Amino acid sequence: MRDVINNQIVIEQAIDKINLPDDGNIYNAVSQIPHMVSELGEFMQADTRWKQSECKNVDLLKAHAMEELIDVFIMAVNLMLSYGMSEEMIIAAYNHKLEVLESRHKIPKGELTKLK
Repeated sequence: MRDVINNQIVIEQAIDKINLPDDGNIYNAVSQIPHMVSELGEFMQADTRWKQSECKNVDLLKAHAMEELIDVFIMAVNLMLSYGMSEEMIIAAYNHKLEVLESRHKIPKGELTKLK
């Protein structure tokens, strides 16, 4: 996770001259939301397997969809960083969510691997 976060910090600095995790500038955080929605839309357009008439080459569709899904993941990381979340905060929030899911879905404690 550390490498993913550090890569995004470098990329955003190179593209937009933004220092992430952000210092609380709400404009930077809010400006990431339309980008994420756009990437999600691109993913949805890329995977047209549900349209029988357009489902000719499933492998090609899946490959394009996976590329767009990675863009969604990258935007999610950018959004977290833009909201000022540090690596430690992201990991803590993720691990807490695992505990919630364990409890909610009666998954035995310890079956899910927490991030370190």
